[in-house]
Amino acid sequence: MFVVDAWRSVLGATWELEGMRFDAPFVVKRLAPTIGRPGVGRRITIAHRAYSLAEALERGVVSVRERAIRGDITITLSSDPAIGTVVGDERRIRQVIFNLLSNAVKFTPPGGAIDVSAKELDGEVRISVRDTGPGIPLEDRDRIFEEFQQAAAGKEQIEGTGLGLALSKRLVELHDGRIWVESDLGHGSTFTFTLGAKAA
Repeated sequence: MFVVDAWRSVLGATWELEGMRFDAPFVVKRLAPTIGRPGVGRRITIAHRAYSLAEALERGVVSVRERAIRGDITITLSSDPAIGTVVGDERRIRQVIFNLLSNAVKFTPPGGAIDVSAKELDGEVRISVRDTGPGIPLEDRDRIFEEFQQAAAGKEQIEGTGLGLALSKRLVELHDGRIWVESDLGHGSTFTFTLGAKAA
Protein backbone atom coordinates (compact mmCIF):
# COMPACT_ATOMS: atom_id res chain seq x y z
CA MET A 1 0.00 0.00 0.00
CA PHE A 2 1.47 3.30 -1.08
CA VAL A 3 1.72 6.32 1.15
CA VAL A 4 1.98 8.72 -1.86
CA ASP A 5 2.03 9.52 -4.93
CA ALA A 6 4.78 10.54 -7.29
CA TRP A 7 6.58 7.28 -6.63
CA ARG A 8 3.22 5.54 -6.89
CA SER A 9 2.86 7.15 -10.31
CA VAL A 10 6.34 5.94 -11.21
CA LEU A 11 5.78 2.40 -10.10
CA GLY A 12 2.16 2.16 -11.14
CA ALA A 13 2.77 3.56 -14.60
CA THR A 14 5.72 1.26 -15.11
CA TRP A 15 4.09 -1.94 -13.95
CA GLU A 16 0.85 -1.22 -15.77
CA LEU A 17 3.05 -1.40 -18.84
CA GLU A 18 4.32 -4.89 -18.14
CA GLY A 19 3.58 -6.85 -21.27
CA MET A 20 3.36 -3.58 -23.26
CA ARG A 21 7.12 -3.05 -23.75
CA PHE A 22 7.32 -0.40 -21.03
CA ASP A 23 6.37 2.69 -23.01
CA ALA A 24 8.93 5.17 -21.59
CA PRO A 25 7.47 8.32 -23.22
CA PHE A 26 4.11 7.50 -21.62
CA VAL A 27 5.76 7.16 -18.22
CA VAL A 28 7.45 10.54 -18.62
CA LYS A 29 4.21 12.24 -19.64
CA ARG A 30 2.41 10.78 -16.66
CA LEU A 31 5.15 11.67 -14.18
CA ALA A 32 5.97 15.20 -15.30
CA PRO A 33 3.23 16.97 -13.26
CA THR A 34 4.20 15.23 -10.00
CA ILE A 35 7.96 14.77 -9.84
CA GLY A 36 9.63 17.52 -7.89
CA ARG A 37 6.58 18.72 -5.93
CA PRO A 38 7.40 19.56 -2.30
CA GLY A 39 6.59 16.65 -0.02
CA VAL A 40 5.85 14.28 -2.88
CA GLY A 41 7.64 11.03 -3.53
CA ARG A 42 9.33 10.80 -0.15
CA ARG A 43 8.04 7.44 1.08
CA ILE A 44 7.35 4.06 -0.43
CA THR A 45 6.08 1.07 1.47
CA ILE A 46 7.96 -2.17 0.79
CA ALA A 47 6.26 -5.56 1.11
CA HIS A 48 8.85 -8.05 2.39
CA ARG A 49 8.30 -11.62 1.23
CA ALA A 50 10.54 -14.51 0.23
CA TYR A 51 10.96 -14.93 -3.52
CA SER A 52 13.27 -16.60 -6.01
CA LEU A 53 15.99 -14.21 -7.13
CA ALA A 54 16.88 -16.43 -10.09
CA GLU A 55 13.29 -16.22 -11.37
CA ALA A 56 13.22 -12.44 -10.92
CA LEU A 57 16.45 -12.14 -12.93
CA GLU A 58 15.14 -14.43 -15.65
CA ARG A 59 11.96 -12.37 -15.98
CA GLY A 60 14.07 -9.25 -16.28
CA VAL A 61 16.12 -10.77 -19.08
CA VAL A 62 12.97 -11.93 -20.88
CA SER A 63 11.54 -8.39 -20.70
CA VAL A 64 14.40 -6.96 -22.79
CA ARG A 65 15.36 -10.00 -24.86
CA GLU A 66 13.39 -8.99 -27.95
CA ARG A 67 15.02 -5.55 -28.02
CA ALA A 68 18.43 -7.14 -27.54
CA ILE A 69 17.89 -9.54 -30.42
CA ARG A 70 16.82 -6.70 -32.69
CA GLY A 71 19.98 -4.84 -31.73
CA ASP A 72 22.23 -7.88 -32.27
CA ILE A 73 23.13 -7.89 -28.55
CA THR A 74 23.85 -11.07 -26.62
CA ILE A 75 22.54 -11.40 -23.04
CA THR A 76 23.88 -14.02 -20.64
CA LEU A 77 22.61 -14.76 -17.14
CA SER A 78 24.43 -16.57 -14.34
CA SER A 79 23.09 -16.88 -10.82
CA ASP A 80 24.69 -18.79 -7.97
CA PRO A 81 22.24 -21.62 -7.15
CA ALA A 82 23.24 -21.34 -3.50
CA ILE A 83 21.45 -18.00 -3.25
CA GLY A 84 18.01 -19.58 -3.53
CA THR A 85 15.40 -17.20 -2.16
CA VAL A 86 15.80 -13.67 -0.84
CA VAL A 87 13.46 -11.52 1.23
CA GLY A 88 12.15 -8.24 -0.11
CA ASP A 89 9.62 -6.74 -2.48
CA GLU A 90 9.96 -8.81 -5.63
CA ARG A 91 8.07 -6.35 -7.80
CA ARG A 92 10.32 -3.48 -6.76
CA ILE A 93 13.51 -5.51 -7.30
CA ARG A 94 12.27 -6.62 -10.69
CA GLN A 95 11.84 -2.94 -11.53
CA VAL A 96 15.48 -2.29 -10.59
CA ILE A 97 16.59 -5.22 -12.74
CA PHE A 98 14.51 -4.01 -15.67
CA ASN A 99 15.85 -0.46 -15.39
CA LEU A 100 19.47 -1.63 -15.41
CA LEU A 101 18.90 -4.05 -18.28
CA SER A 102 16.96 -1.47 -20.29
CA ASN A 103 19.84 1.00 -19.98
CA ALA A 104 22.35 -1.69 -20.91
CA VAL A 105 20.44 -2.58 -24.08
CA LYS A 106 20.02 1.09 -24.94
CA PHE A 107 23.72 1.90 -24.78
CA THR A 108 25.28 -1.34 -26.03
CA PRO A 109 26.15 -1.21 -29.75
CA PRO A 110 25.27 -3.96 -32.25
CA GLY A 111 27.41 -7.01 -31.73
CA GLY A 112 27.88 -6.17 -28.05
CA ALA A 113 27.12 -8.20 -24.97
CA ILE A 114 25.36 -7.86 -21.63
CA ASP A 115 26.15 -10.12 -18.70
CA VAL A 116 23.80 -10.43 -15.72
CA SER A 117 25.09 -12.17 -12.61
CA ALA A 118 24.17 -12.78 -8.99
CA LYS A 119 26.47 -14.03 -6.26
CA GLU A 120 26.80 -14.02 -2.49
CA LEU A 121 29.76 -12.08 -1.11
CA ASP A 122 30.55 -11.02 2.45
CA GLY A 123 27.10 -11.88 3.71
CA GLU A 124 25.16 -9.99 1.04
CA VAL A 125 23.77 -10.80 -2.38
CA ARG A 126 25.27 -8.82 -5.27
CA ILE A 127 23.49 -8.44 -8.60
CA SER A 128 25.49 -7.00 -11.49
CA VAL A 129 24.63 -5.93 -15.03
CA ARG A 130 27.71 -5.51 -17.21
CA ASP A 131 27.58 -4.09 -20.74
CA THR A 132 30.01 -3.33 -23.55
CA GLY A 133 28.68 0.16 -24.20
CA PRO A 134 30.57 3.48 -24.37
CA GLY A 135 31.19 3.72 -20.64
CA ILE A 136 30.47 6.64 -18.31
CA PRO A 137 32.81 9.57 -17.61
CA LEU A 138 34.10 9.73 -14.05
CA GLU A 139 32.38 13.05 -13.37
CA ASP A 140 28.97 11.55 -14.26
CA ARG A 141 29.10 8.38 -12.19
CA ASP A 142 27.41 9.80 -9.10
CA ARG A 143 25.19 12.32 -10.89
CA ILE A 144 23.39 9.71 -13.01
CA PHE A 145 21.62 8.43 -9.89
CA GLU A 146 19.90 11.81 -9.43
CA GLU A 147 16.44 12.54 -10.88
CA PHE A 148 16.38 13.67 -14.53
CA GLN A 149 20.14 13.33 -14.91
CA GLN A 150 21.92 11.40 -17.63
CA ALA A 151 25.50 10.78 -18.58
CA ALA A 152 26.92 12.41 -21.68
CA ALA A 153 26.31 9.23 -23.68
CA GLY A 154 22.67 9.22 -22.62
CA LYS A 155 22.09 12.78 -23.81
CA GLU A 156 22.96 11.70 -27.33
CA GLN A 157 20.07 9.24 -27.39
CA ILE A 158 16.64 10.20 -28.69
CA GLU A 159 14.79 8.67 -25.75
CA GLY A 160 15.54 8.58 -22.04
CA THR A 161 13.55 9.51 -18.94
CA GLY A 162 16.38 10.38 -16.57
CA LEU A 163 14.31 8.66 -13.87
CA GLY A 164 15.26 5.00 -14.03
CA LEU A 165 18.51 5.09 -12.07
CA ALA A 166 17.17 7.52 -9.46
CA LEU A 167 14.21 5.23 -8.88
CA SER A 168 16.47 2.18 -8.78
CA LYS A 169 18.68 3.82 -6.15
CA ARG A 170 15.63 4.66 -4.04
CA LEU A 171 14.25 1.13 -4.22
CA VAL A 172 17.59 -0.51 -3.45
CA GLU A 173 18.13 1.71 -0.43
CA LEU A 174 14.66 0.80 0.86
CA HIS A 175 15.93 -2.79 0.88
CA ASP A 176 18.96 -1.69 2.96
CA GLY A 177 21.14 -2.16 -0.09
CA ARG A 178 23.61 -0.11 -2.13
CA ILE A 179 23.95 0.59 -5.84
CA TRP A 180 26.96 1.84 -7.76
CA VAL A 181 28.60 1.82 -11.17
CA GLU A 182 32.09 0.91 -12.31
CA SER A 183 33.03 1.98 -15.80
CA ASP A 184 35.94 1.96 -18.18
CA LEU A 185 35.35 4.74 -20.70
CA GLY A 186 35.09 3.23 -24.14
CA HIS A 187 34.81 -0.31 -22.78
CA GLY A 188 31.48 -0.53 -20.97
CA SER A 189 29.97 -0.26 -17.51
CA THR A 190 28.96 -2.55 -14.66
CA PHE A 191 26.05 -1.58 -12.44
CA THR A 192 25.90 -3.48 -9.17
CA PHE A 193 23.38 -3.47 -6.34
CA THR A 194 23.19 -5.40 -3.12
CA LEU A 195 20.47 -7.15 -1.16
CA GLY A 196 21.10 -7.98 2.46
CA ALA A 197 18.12 -10.19 3.26
CA LYS A 198 18.57 -13.80 2.23
CA ALA A 199 15.89 -16.26 3.25
CA ALA A 200 17.00 -19.12 5.47
